[in-house]
Amino acid sequence: YIPVIFERFKEKKPTLRDPLIECIDTIALTVNLDMLVDELSNCFNKPNPQIKLQACNFIYRVMKNYNQTSAPKKTIKAVTPILVKFTTDPDAEVREAACIGLGSIMRLTGDKVMNTFLGNLQEDKTKMKKV
Repeated sequence: YIPVIFERFKEKKPTLRDPLIECIDTIALTVNLDMLVDELSNCFNKPNPQIKLQACNFIYRVMKNYNQTSAPKKTIKAVTPILVKFTTDPDAEVREAACIGLGSIMRLTGDKVMNTFLGNLQEDKTKMKKV
């Protein structure tokens, strides 16, 4: 179901988008997030900026439900490089959402672990303030 829901995120209408957000958030609460890594990775590869935006926002919302001991490590390892890549996306909303998503992951992993994922992004002071 995940790919279908994310595919529908290309719709900008709130009447369709908002129930989909609620649906995907409910699914995330009932399923181990690490089981959805492959489907999430496929969703991140979609070219549509609305899909990327909602995927980044989803990561932010879901990561708020975890703490450092319960963090979904497999998911973090899979999505963090994608979020780092999205910080250079042509769409400003996607860039902003990627930084917010990275910030929610950094809260779980700590600075030291996160720095291994960030690479050259660490040198960009403006983006690091957003993270």
